Amino acid sequence: MNIRPGLALMGLLSFMACGGRSGDSPTPTPPAVHRVLAVSALPKNYPQSTVADLIEARSLVQGAGARGEFASYGWGTALESTPGTFTVTRVGSTAADSASAGISQQLIGLQVINTVVRDVPRDLLTTAWDSAVMRNRFKALLDQLGAGLQGRVTYLSIGNEVDVHLAATGEWVAYKTFLDDVAAYARAKWPGVKVGTTLTFGGAQAHPSEAARLTAACDLLIFTYYPLGAGFVPLGADRPATDLPAMVALTGGRPVVVQEFGYPANAAILGSSEAAQAAFFTSGLGTWASLGAAKMPFLNVFLLHDFDQASVNALAAYYGLPSDAGFKAYLGSLGLRRNDGSPKQAWAALVQGAATSGLP
Repeated sequence: MNIRPGLALMGLLSFMACGGRSGDSPTPTPPAVHRVLAVSALPKNYPQSTVADLIEARSLVQGAGARGEFASYGWGTALESTPGTFTVTRVGSTAADSASAGISQQLIGLQVINTVVRDVPRDLLTTAWDSAVMRNRFKALLDQLGAGLQGRVTYLSIGNEVDVHLAATGEWVAYKTFLDDVAAYARAKWPGVKVGTTLTFGGAQAHPSEAARLTAACDLLIFTYYPLGAGFVPLGADRPATDLPAMVALTGGRPVVVQEFGYPANAAILGSSEAAQAAFFTSGLGTWASLGAAKMPFLNVFLLHDFDQASVNALAAYYGLPSDAGFKAYLGSLGLRRNDGSPKQAWAALVQGAATSGLP
């Protein structure tokens, strides 16, 4: 089963988000191309995190050299949970707060597909992707986001790990029609923003023709990357040395953004270790630096702190794997630090790797 955790996980981070407004602003000056590191900063003690924990999490990732940020929002579950009523204020204010805090590049995910499900307003659950109704409703959402993202969003992803859902439903062609139309609308609204859709790296390899056609009009390719084998057992910690260049080879000269980059440390069930997790980040950051900013300008590490067991159980249920011990072990050991805040070996590897490669 080719399932990777994606923005359902990021949805659990949405409590860290807060604002936006509609309208237009002057066209921003495009930022210089340089490599930007991000770390999904789930705070310690989640979900009982305090404001101090949130502040500490941001301080940790920025101290490690992170100057990028990834935020995701479900269309139907968060931004238009009541059809025709938009709840978008937090999107713009979160983007503004991040910019004020020193974040230079932001990847925003608007989830119309979230790995295994449609995340659309409930009156659109059976509406065809390529219908005018579906496309115009999403454009109305973009209108509402308007100036809240102007000059702040660098990369826009429309749909998360869409290959998983599209492979199951066969809706590749209809979704491409939707994506190409709304992406052009987004570019007109936010000149300079690079727009794409997020695929799992494994899915892009498993469905190369479909993935290539789907993303042909995209400005960039966006991947989630967790190198796993059967039973969610991680593959070799040195896989980034071959897999990151393989991502670049798929793009036809366009940049690659890595939306999620992670590796589990669970030893008892997955046979991994904290040392292997650390080696993965050492390999990954070194390979990323060697590729250069033009080919891979943005990489987001997932995750700062481990999820607690209740969150792991909820995510496993979402993915339809409530009793899969391997999946739970995978989800529960992705953090660079434990839920109680203590660091794993991977944290030191990340800090050292970022410094060695010249970040920030």
